[in-house]
Amino acid sequence: MKKYILTAITFLILFSGCEQETKKAIPPNFVVNRVTDMYAMKDGSHFIFLSSNMNREYDYGRLLVVEIKDDGTTDFKDSILVPSIAGKMSVNEDETEVYVTSRDMQGVTRYRMIKTDSGYKFDFIDPTDGYTSKVLKTEKEPNAVNITPDGKRLFVTHIMSGGLAVIDLKEWEKTDTYSLRKGVTALIYDENSGYFVASHRESGTLSIIDTIETISRLIIDVAETTFGMPHDGYDVRSLQKSPDGLSIYASFRNSSRSTTADTAPQLVNFAVTNDGGVKTDVLFTVPLRGRIGEIAVMPYSNGEGEDEVKGDIIFIASDNERTVFIVDSIQKKVIDEIVYDKTCSPYQLHFSSSEKNKGTLFVSCFINDRIKMYDIDVSTPRLYELKGEIR
Repeated sequence: MKKYILTAITFLILFSGCEQETKKAIPPNFVVNRVTDMYAMKDGSHFIFLSSNMNREYDYGRLLVVEIKDDGTTDFKDSILVPSIAGKMSVNEDETEVYVTSRDMQGVTRYRMIKTDSGYKFDFIDPTDGYTSKVLKTEKEPNAVNITPDGKRLFVTHIMSGGLAVIDLKEWEKTDTYSLRKGVTALIYDENSGYFVASHRESGTLSIIDTIETISRLIIDVAETTFGMPHDGYDVRSLQKSPDGLSIYASFRNSSRSTTADTAPQLVNFAVTNDGGVKTDVLFTVPLRGRIGEIAVMPYSNGEGEDEVKGDIIFIASDNERTVFIVDSIQKKVIDEIVYDKTCSPYQLHFSSSEKNKGTLFVSCFINDRIKMYDIDVSTPRLYELKGEIR
């Protein structure tokens, strides 16, 4: 009798365990839950964002697309489940495919974007497990990604391992892995130098990645450089190219083990050169406040013809200051601030130009998950105006 009772109990435990394993918390079709990346499409009306499960409310993230109306309201178009924790994404030049990193699943997934009469929709390219797409494995905690200029490969960087994985997009396979320092925070392609540039947290270096295409394979050479600024070890959380392609903006702060040390948060504008060896030339810096992070950049110009002066408006998020700093590259100073109350700590930033000296700034809030949209117009006394929210 005892044998039958023990067998029954064991069966119930195993059945209960399986039942718990299959119950997954799936986010609704339209949810803003810790936005980790954003992209404004070229048509000027559709907007993609990556909604992660970083607060663990759900077991998955979502890739979403919405249409933004002229009055600031949004119309949900489609979404698709992505593995947790969603990291960053990259959209190909034709806006037909999206590549998403998954930090928990240690790899990359890809999705097809299909244009329809009513907007856009997503579809799986690879087999699924019933919930999400099959993951192409890379290394531990993939994060920043970037498609090479020729559209043939995807570069994937990793927070924990520091590896740079190279993925052949046609064959959808990892072909090589190269070593970078750990803690990669951003990866961009610098048209001016022809190099990829990766930033790191707390290492005091930038990785400069040179690519050489041969008949048989791609060869990658990695060099390291610094800003040449005094520090105990600096933390660069974001890189953005200047619209003219001649320089790069970085959010910089000194990283020190001393709790009393000056973190010296600042915006750094620099160029990568290869004059007698790879190095960075710092063009100017602007002091800021707080724990600065993501950057977005808007080009603008004043005057006409020979009198035209071109510059950039740079937006920098500081989550603990609950502020987005607005910097003018010509004046080289903060010209305005977007200040939030306790319901929003600015997290991710993205800017999309609409016409000369105008565009939309997108700001995701780490607290009370939402995306705020601002009309930006350099010609008006009030540089920005709240347009609406995605929530």
